[in-house]
Amino acid sequence: MSGSLQSCLFGKNRFFTLPAGADFLGALSDTLIEITDARNKPEALSDVLIFVPNRRSARALAGRLFEGLGGQAILPPDIRPLGDAGDNDPALLGELASVDARPPMPPGARLGALARLVNAWHTNRGETITSAAAVAIAQKLAQLLDQAALAGQVEWEKLTTLLDGSDLAQHWQVSVDFMSIVMRLWPELLDENGFSDTNEQDRLAAEAMCARWERSPPDTPVLIVGSTGSTPATRLLMQAAVKLPKGLVLFPGLDTENDAITWQNILEAPSHPQHAFADTMQALGYPMTDIAPWPGFENDPTR
Repeated sequence: MSGSLQSCLFGKNRFFTLPAGADFLGALSDTLIEITDARNKPEALSDVLIFVPNRRSARALAGRLFEGLGGQAILPPDIRPLGDAGDNDPALLGELASVDARPPMPPGARLGALARLVNAWHTNRGETITSAAAVAIAQKLAQLLDQAALAGQVEWEKLTTLLDGSDLAQHWQVSVDFMSIVMRLWPELLDENGFSDTNEQDRLAAEAMCARWERSPPDTPVLIVGSTGSTPATRLLMQAAVKLPKGLVLFPGLDTENDAITWQNILEAPSHPQHAFADTMQALGYPMTDIAPWPGFENDPTR
């Protein structure tokens, strides 16, 4: 293994980025081959655990590693899509069996169930809406639930406290009553039908994996790459990975030229394209200055 490269990757800083114009998978593949000495020991790659954004990027990375080693037979790393972090992991089966890891409701059934709740709410008020209108509103509620899942730990009950002692207009009270669909009726429906809310299973799997890492930290490389850290489950894995002996996070296309004031402004601007990075690092409790260029890209961002 390359000692200097390993000390760079697994030293003080554990957060890295590749510039937007870089060959992300190519740079990652070259580094993995070097730090594992895979050209001389192709089987060494199998010791590496890598989390990538989706199944397509998992297949693409495996392909780049194969190409980087000249097409020779290899034992590939354990490459897992972040949404399936705990899938088919024998070490997690016992831990997940002890928790309420229910599957998410299929998208079509979810939309239909929300539409029925919307229609029932209007019916209880003596109102009539078309099926198309109920589905359209259900789609908006589904988006709201997805955004809440990404944010994590949304305290819906606080909506009702906003009205206490206030002189808000009647339509605001109606709006809060409508939100009972997601605050009370939707959780009840999920529970009755044996489903979990969006991303709940991912979070449980991530929590179980992080607990296992804390009990028995792996001394082989663990990399979380290509994600901005937008979900609670991914942030849990990032938080735990950077504390491992050989764990790191590789962000895609983060601008390392921004100063502290600029990053603070970006943090306060959710529409900014770099906001997700600033929000993730703040949630993890690390300063933006902890993010370093990927080795070999320090002085040549267009490489």
